Amino acid sequence: LNLATWLNTWCDAYAKPNIKQSTYESYLQQIRCHIVPELGGILLKRLTTTDIQCFYAKMLESGNKSKVQDPETGDMVDRGGGLSPATVIRIHNILNAALEQAKNENKIAVNPVTAAKPPRIEKKEMKVLSQDQVTIFLQSSKEYRYYGAYVLAATSGMRRGEVLGLPWANFFLNHPGPFT
Repeated sequence: LNLATWLNTWCDAYAKPNIKQSTYESYLQQIRCHIVPELGGILLKRLTTTDIQCFYAKMLESGNKSKVQDPETGDMVDRGGGLSPATVIRIHNILNAALEQAKNENKIAVNPVTAAKPPRIEKKEMKVLSQDQVTIFLQSSKEYRYYGAYVLAATSGMRRGEVLGLPWANFFLNHPGPFT
């Protein structure tokens, strides 16, 4: 049993019934685009931690398979470069879950992912606007249709996804706000 075959079985039998459809589709994309081309042909019993660790290194260095349009020719070409550490960690988590299940079913004796070290995500210092900058931004954006969302984001502490998830009926654009 090779890794590609097992991942296909694991996705359909174990992952799909227990995760959201969008998560399942994300798993399939990572498996199809990154894992299978590099490791898919290796037999489960022959897959080593070193194979996985080298795979992570390669993905960080040159794993980006997305396409961009060449400005000169108009052709779609590989973007190049590496995957982000966060993407490699997602791949690590997929592999770990799939191989842990293979171990539980005695298809392999040891899960080689457990000894692999995924990359660390370096925390970036958050950059925030000063109160004066927020005031200037909100005063200059009063005529934009998303002004209500800007005010809400700037004054409530809500995250972008939370603001964007609100129905438009929740915005009272004619109500005087703190920056009028």
